[in-house]
Amino acid sequence: HLYGLTKVEYLSLVEAQGGKCALCRTPVPNPVKFHVDHDHSCCPVNKSCGACVRGLLDRPCNVHLIMGYERLPLELQDSPRINHYLSQRPVKDLRAGLQLTP
Repeated sequence: HLYGLTKVEYLSLVEAQGGKCALCRTPVPNPVKFHVDHDHSCCPVNKSCGACVRGLLDRPCNVHLIMGYERLPLELQDSPRINHYLSQRPVKDLRAGLQLTP
């Protein structure tokens, strides 16, 4: 609710990500353990419109991203994956009727 997602949207993200963290791709066995990452420049820190949600992260990646891009593991800092991830808005795409891809 805090992140402006419906249950269906949340579960669609879990499925599209294959049950893995959107950044490091580590499996997260319990889908309720994901952290919802959103673009904080769009909405207040503790709330989201949903359209600015970038993905679901495991706790370590979420903490590193909040503390600053430079705190991410080096393999992610140097990877084109991080820039791609930061530019994504899968919920916005889902609401536009586009299919989510991993």
